[in-house]
Amino acid sequence: MLAREWLATQSQNRKWRRDVVDRYKAEIISGKWKQNGQPIIFDIENHLIDGQHRLRAIVESNKSIESLIVYGI
Repeated sequence: MLAREWLATQSQNRKWRRDVVDRYKAEIISGKWKQNGQPIIFDIENHLIDGQHRLRAIVESNKSIESLIVYGI
């Protein structure tokens, strides 16, 4: 699963919050997840710099979502 692999590239993200992951996970599982235009972002060394809560929710829900992915920031 890409989400699991991408989480492994985290460099210095802030601590993740269980309540946020649980909310996103519930939306994904129920089919209510809506793409809002916010991408999952990687830096120029391919380290994850934004999207850790969404990726954790994907892993925990064991479901896929559509998302924009941006590299090289």
